[in-house]
Amino acid sequence: MLSRGLVNSLTRIGTPSLVSVRACAVLWLACVAGCDCGSHHFEAADGGPGTDAPRPDAPGAVPERCNGIDDDLDGKRDEGCPIRLTTSLLDDRAPRLEAGRVAWLRADPLFPRAPGQILIRDLPTASSPGTEERVLAEDALAVRLSGERALVLTGDGYVVMSAQTGEVTHRLERENSMYGGRIGGHTVAWYELAAGTDEDYEVYSMDLRTGAVTLHGAHYSIQRAPEVEGNQVVWLDDRHGHHTVHLLHFHELFTTDGEGIRRVTTQPDEMAKSSNFVLDRGRALLNEVREPWVAWTEPKPCAAVMYDIETGSRTELSNAFPCDEPTDLQGRWAVVEHDREGRSELVLIDTRTLERLQVTDYPRRSTSGRMEADQLVWADDRNDQWDLYTMDLSDLAAGDFFPEGVAP
Repeated sequence: MLSRGLVNSLTRIGTPSLVSVRACAVLWLACVAGCDCGSHHFEAADGGPGTDAPRPDAPGAVPERCNGIDDDLDGKRDEGCPIRLTTSLLDDRAPRLEAGRVAWLRADPLFPRAPGQILIRDLPTASSPGTEERVLAEDALAVRLSGERALVLTGDGYVVMSAQTGEVTHRLERENSMYGGRIGGHTVAWYELAAGTDEDYEVYSMDLRTGAVTLHGAHYSIQRAPEVEGNQVVWLDDRHGHHTVHLLHFHELFTTDGEGIRRVTTQPDEMAKSSNFVLDRGRALLNEVREPWVAWTEPKPCAAVMYDIETGSRTELSNAFPCDEPTDLQGRWAVVEHDREGRSELVLIDTRTLERLQVTDYPRRSTSGRMEADQLVWADDRNDQWDLYTMDLSDLAAGDFFPEGVAP
């Protein structure tokens, strides 16, 4: 009698050819010797321990599916499948991804703006289970990661802590309220409202090694939403678009590397709208309002564009309506959130070819897409609560991309 594992393998293959019948016979003989055929586990060629190393010619290998099994026998499971990371009855939102770790906010859905917990774990991949989630901080509102550091906004202000142990290493104390905190390497940046003003926001940074605080691009207009990369601080600045038509604020990108400030975007009719941007390897991804004279309409006509911070060169990635909201930029991939008919969908845009890959297509919301290397993480509410999902895109070129699938 054939073993159940062999029957399952034959079923997946379909009507076998003579070659596959012979291969399956060999596999059956191996099963008689004691191996578990259903697990797709094979002895290493050198006689060492069993392995799921790539075996494209191995008996039973079939295209990958979202079923918790290494179908294509390449050592990974469920590549390209949405995998649910969290199952708490509370809301898990705003993930951040760095150095193989994901950190996020867990809060009460009845009080979404109230402080909650910051949790962190090593991200599972198609070839590694990752680690269990653990609490990094209590009474918290937001988190950012950089290497082994975490910048956490607590009820008492910003603190820098070890992402591994949770030990607080720095407390940022200012007379004015701090907003939009970001961390990159040894630098923390934020913006705050200048004392005695209604809307004079200024960008500051602190060197964690020395404690020195620097004011960047002081101006009576608005400087906000800084991002940090290396020795550069980049921010949104409306000094050339302060209180324009209908008192709108049109923001442009400015940057500094410690040697004065420089305007990155220079087209007066293509200014960024009042939203955040993302930064990766000297490039910024943001939205631009294309017709400022109708910019007060909702939804706004705009384009998702990428700027080279050093040269100012501009690449238009999409001209969608409603807008593609940038959430991350990683290598060749731009991650955007597209709001269509009251729902939001997560989309990857290839910055080289402008090809669009739709990751989610549910009548719900998918937000906060973050990417590192081949790993994508996001939050969505397909289960009537906010959960985190992840997807391994390492075999995207081989066709392993199943946004409609649900991995166990």
